[in-house]
Amino acid sequence: MKEKFEELFFEDKEKYAIVIAFFDWMIRSDFKGILNTLAQDMSYGNEVLGCNLPSLFENEDEEGYFDDGVEFYMIDKDIKVDFHMYIKCLELAYGIYIKENGENEDIKNNLINIKKRYL
Repeated sequence: MKEKFEELFFEDKEKYAIVIAFFDWMIRSDFKGILNTLAQDMSYGNEVLGCNLPSLFENEDEEGYFDDGVEFYMIDKDIKVDFHMYIKCLELAYGIYIKENGENEDIKNNLINIKKRYL
């Protein structure tokens, strides 16, 4: 993909570097598959980079519990963003994806389901 996610991200690039890295990775690897996982309310990532949704936790007693946003991590750093920022990032990433791959009904439906869940 020619366009980088960072170029569309008009917020503080340093503050949101981990979020930018996740979505850039998502766009460049398996956007449709990762989005499908997220739409099923499942976190996605590996030991280096990822995105944790509130559904990761079964109850409030678990260490690291949160229910008020989405957590992005890279190695030993993390940042939590609110649901509006999460949706905004998904939409920006989809905008990059469709420029090279065209519109996709499955992706559109997954985005609608995510919006319904969090907004």
